Amino acid sequence: MSKAEYKDFIKNGFKFDPIDTRGGISVTSVKVDTKNPDAIKRSTGALGADYYADTKNKNVELKGKTKGGVMDWKIKDNVSPQDIKNRGRVGKC
Repeated sequence: MSKAEYKDFIKNGFKFDPIDTRGGISVTSVKVDTKNPDAIKRSTGALGADYYADTKNKNVELKGKTKGGVMDWKIKDNVSPQDIKNRGRVGKC
């Protein structure tokens, strides 16, 4: 996610709207290594991969695979700042 998206997400969380055509927040597995933004972009198809935030115990639904073959999930739940278990900047290789 971009710096602006990251700051907003950490501060305000995310309110899920079932009517929104995007269907929630796209997320990938914790198995994606947070060490190379370019590799993350290639494997997930993300536009930005400078920051990450980990959540746990949220309602998710499998959307399919990304362009790079990584499983793509949608969080279909509200996410409060207290739900964020780990966060940070993706390291540069």
